[in-house]
Amino acid sequence: MGRRYRTGAGRSVTGRRYAAAAVCLCGLVLCLSGCRAGLQTGRTPEFVFTYAENQTGDYPTTAGARYFADRVKEESGGRIEILVYANAELGDENAAVEQVRFGGIDFARASLSSLNACSPKAIVLQMPYLYKDAEHMWRVLDGEIGAEIMASFEGSGVVGLSWYDAAARSFYSSKQPIRDITDLQGMKIRVQDADYMEDMVRCLGAEPEVLISSGAFERWDGHRGFGPLNCRMAMDRACDLAKQYGVGLVALGNNNHWLRGAAYGFQAADRGMIGICWTNAQPNMPAWGAKDRRIGNNPIVFAVPRSNGKHIVVDCAMSQFSYGALENARMKGEKMPFAAGYDTKGELTTDPSEIEKTWRILPTGYWKGSGLSILFDLIGAILSGGNSVAQIGALGDEIAITQICIAIDPSRAGSVEENDRIADAIIADLKASEPVVPGGEIRYPGERETRVMEENRRLGVPVLEDKWEELLRMYDAPEGEEVESLIGTSEAANDHKKSAGKA
Repeated sequence: MGRRYRTGAGRSVTGRRYAAAAVCLCGLVLCLSGCRAGLQTGRTPEFVFTYAENQTGDYPTTAGARYFADRVKEESGGRIEILVYANAELGDENAAVEQVRFGGIDFARASLSSLNACSPKAIVLQMPYLYKDAEHMWRVLDGEIGAEIMASFEGSGVVGLSWYDAAARSFYSSKQPIRDITDLQGMKIRVQDADYMEDMVRCLGAEPEVLISSGAFERWDGHRGFGPLNCRMAMDRACDLAKQYGVGLVALGNNNHWLRGAAYGFQAADRGMIGICWTNAQPNMPAWGAKDRRIGNNPIVFAVPRSNGKHIVVDCAMSQFSYGALENARMKGEKMPFAAGYDTKGELTTDPSEIEKTWRILPTGYWKGSGLSILFDLIGAILSGGNSVAQIGALGDEIAITQICIAIDPSRAGSVEENDRIADAIIADLKASEPVVPGGEIRYPGERETRVMEENRRLGVPVLEDKWEELLRMYDAPEGEEVESLIGTSEAANDHKKSAGKA
């Protein structure tokens, strides 16, 4: 059982190599050590053991686990079978190690940070700048020091079997190059929630910023950066977590406006995930029964993927209409199709300019939208540790807001084909509805948006004339030069642009 299984991928640590130990119960190792026999195909195994792996099924460490299971079955002549459970199906690393210690799981591949409770000596191998190169690292791990660390697990309920190479971790910065330790002075560095990681960063002259990470949940600080970029990274990470755990949630605090929320729903769906995300806002809507604005219209997005790319997506604010829709209608000289808020006389109105004066926009579903808005704000603030709507209001501008990005892997419930059949059947039933207007079309959520995106990709993005002029002034470019590429240069694209004010 002394074979070493190496991988070229895994977690990384600043300027060093990060060794992860595969561990098992003491009794299991003793059992395996006596199982040497010729392979007997078709034999019912006498022993069946479990192996926990938190990475995905196609990850190198999972491939190593399956190779290990195959070798054990071969060497034991089919008497021993090891069932490998990937995607953290048996729990995250910390949970898996605990189950190994108390007999719930037989094998687990875990990072050393998850094994510190089993042996404080394991911390030594997590220090930075220990090795000159990979060859040096393996001499240490295969030598007396590695053997001493392995032996230190004795009495903890686990026995170390082998080392994995989990690659190197480096410092990254968007502000300046990091070439030596002096470049780290005063910087904020995001680290794992571990004392030794925080102490290491402080010793290097930087300030550690703990990233809360617990299985499928992570909390991020957006540092008031570019909202859409932060949200895109957060949803992407939620999808990664969902691939691993079945569900992933990233709570993003201290961020800025995410602009078009539906984009993150389509982003999740494009990765085959069910997406749910929402944001809070500045106080821009009165609670039901109130006159003054103390809650946000806090938009939420739901997305369900379809393999043909025609995803089902809802993007809706908790107000009857968003302020963007009010502005768009006002600039076109149009009224809202339904009552959208209150005017200066306290009466319901469809006039967008009157509602913008009072800030008394109407909650979706009256008290229902008001209640949902409050709960979205509350959940977001708790999970992210970020600002609530009231706190954002005190800042004087809509900055440092909070977003939640959730992804769910539907393949855990059924195959892509099965899930497509469910979605297609529901849509077909919806399409069979009798329209109120003869010849009218019943659309599923996201259908119109998908058509518009396809049209815009073909013709260019339509822009209201006033906004187009504002954009030209912002870029200080003559009309028809440079900025034209933003919407396309064909005659069709130009016609598409000019028609935006009439759309």
